[in-house]
Amino acid sequence: GRIGVVTACHNLDPGSLSIGAPIVQVDTFGMRQQRDVGIVRRFVDLHPSPSNSHPARGDVVFNTMDVALVDLNTDVEYVPTFPAHYGLPPLVGIAAPRPGDEVFKVGGRTGLTRGRILSVEGVTVWTEHGNPLGMRSVIVIESLGATRFAHAGDSGAILARQDEHGAWAVGMIYGTDRQQYHYAFALAPALEAMACEILLN
Repeated sequence: GRIGVVTACHNLDPGSLSIGAPIVQVDTFGMRQQRDVGIVRRFVDLHPSPSNSHPARGDVVFNTMDVALVDLNTDVEYVPTFPAHYGLPPLVGIAAPRPGDEVFKVGGRTGLTRGRILSVEGVTVWTEHGNPLGMRSVIVIESLGATRFAHAGDSGAILARQDEHGAWAVGMIYGTDRQQYHYAFALAPALEAMACEILLN
């Protein structure tokens, strides 16, 4: 098999995405450094709704995941663990998300934060960029403590819960309302759609 990375599709400019397209990693906020890291292997198209659609009329197109798989170049170092300085348990498997679960994520922008799953049947409709983009079966997370669970730049982070055995990956962050609620899609069906398995310790 090949070594790859699963991420949120919208991180890769889905409007112009194609199989085999090169992926460049950049310093997101400074834009000072960039390097080629891989090519697109698979992705799930996000289907927007008609511009005048509305959930009450039942004409919104609902997606269930925002996911892409990138084959990493052979010279790219990968680490299938959480950063050691956080002191987190190793990933031991994939699990289904459950309301009430306390969870954590290590995001590209905000690092380690903790939250609680409120629902696994949420619905979101984004209207910021063109036609409405609907998602269903959404994992809705609230922050625990004073630190906000996710910010822009955290999309693609693994959502995990932990028990006495270790950490279980349950979802992937794809959005936030920038205030109280944060959103993820379930990881197991996304991995199945990408025909890949997660690397465990």
